[in-house]
Amino acid sequence: MSINLLPQEVRLSQIRQEQKSLALVILILYGCLFVLSNGLLYYQIQQGKAGEAARQALRSEYEEAEQTLAQLTAELAQLAEEKMVLQELLQQEEEQAAAVAAIIEHLPPTTRLRQLQVTEEGWAVLSGESPFLEDIYWLLGTLPQGPLFREVVLRQMEVNRATGVKSFTIYLQFDPRP
Repeated sequence: MSINLLPQEVRLSQIRQEQKSLALVILILYGCLFVLSNGLLYYQIQQGKAGEAARQALRSEYEEAEQTLAQLTAELAQLAEEKMVLQELLQQEEEQAAAVAAIIEHLPPTTRLRQLQVTEEGWAVLSGESPFLEDIYWLLGTLPQGPLFREVVLRQMEVNRATGVKSFTIYLQFDPRP
């Protein structure tokens, strides 16, 4: 019986040896799994921190872009307002230029223009001289017929008795567009 025991003991020791090596392999695999999982967890945490930093940088860039957009929108609105003002001024200048051209066109050949001034309030001040009173009355009569003037007023008229020349000042108010 002792012969049978010896191989059985050898077999038992081999089984124990296999169990010990299997336990050692399992322990090594568990250690590797532990190290790997902790490494992945550490990597994810670091990535999360880097991701948070990237999100923070992206958020700050977004806020900066919003501020720039708001500033550009305000500047664009200001430019649009300035453009409207300039267009109104240009239209007013064109109307005044047309009025000056109409005044010059209506001047009789014997009438001499001394001064033609356009004011910001929408008035044109026309000063001149004429040897004939009829030319001045003709000028006063023809200017209101055009669509450019709402009101024509003879403000001053003087007669130089020595030369017979009549000096006049006429105020013309532009007709504002509706």
